[in-house]
Amino acid sequence: MRKKSLLLLPIMVAALIAGYGFIRTNRQTVTRPQAPAEPDVVANGLSPARTIVQDQLRADALDTSAPAKIRTGEDVLAAYWGDRWPDIRESILAAGYGADLSRPTQVLPWEKVAPEFFKLVTQVDPEKIARRYRLGSLVNMEVEDVENFVASISPPRTIDRHRAEELALLAADLDAAMQGAIERLVDSELVYRFRAWEAGEYDRSPVCWESASMARPLPPGSEVRNSISASGMDWHVSLPMRSGFDANFDQAYNEWESLRRDKQRMLVELSGL
Repeated sequence: MRKKSLLLLPIMVAALIAGYGFIRTNRQTVTRPQAPAEPDVVANGLSPARTIVQDQLRADALDTSAPAKIRTGEDVLAAYWGDRWPDIRESILAAGYGADLSRPTQVLPWEKVAPEFFKLVTQVDPEKIARRYRLGSLVNMEVEDVENFVASISPPRTIDRHRAEELALLAADLDAAMQGAIERLVDSELVYRFRAWEAGEYDRSPVCWESASMARPLPPGSEVRNSISASGMDWHVSLPMRSGFDANFDQAYNEWESLRRDKQRMLVELSGL
């Protein structure tokens, strides 16, 4: 009996080794199911539920994981805009963007590029915004600036050099108020950009942008104060800064606009034009 047990021992050991190998092999072939990717949740003028569904469909339509299938700009735009595409296509062609429709393209899903566009729209150097408002504010005017302003009035006029020097000094008296208004406007615009992005107050499109057909209509009684646009990675974003969305921005903009018009009116009246 002991002899038989000794003979069976190598067989049992071999069986255990084979069984271990089978278990190890099976462990290697088991894969954990992947959780589905979260859909884009940035609103785009739609209800949240509809936005999630529509953006997921758009992401599927824009999937470029199959390298053998080459997509043109028109393929991508048609999948993105759906039923609106025929009308948008006509506007794109009329605007001269036809070349964008035929070129091969590979567009990343929006949720992959949205964080970069968030930075482009909201994380802006305040001085860059201030320069834009100063350009139309007639601040820090030199004699040549007064002469150029007078010459820009239709029909073109000229002004005596001595009178231009006097007007430059008078204009400087209004600079402090204007600079304060610009600072308040810059601060409120930075807040506006962030709030508008979070609220989905922007439009977007892959491949190209044609505002007449792609931008959403403004609410009744609202007007565009300024428009922010950003492009990259074959996506285009447009965020109109409109009245009626942010009360603080409206107040700051109206203050700046009132001072700007007062200064222009003073220069026109005192120059004798």
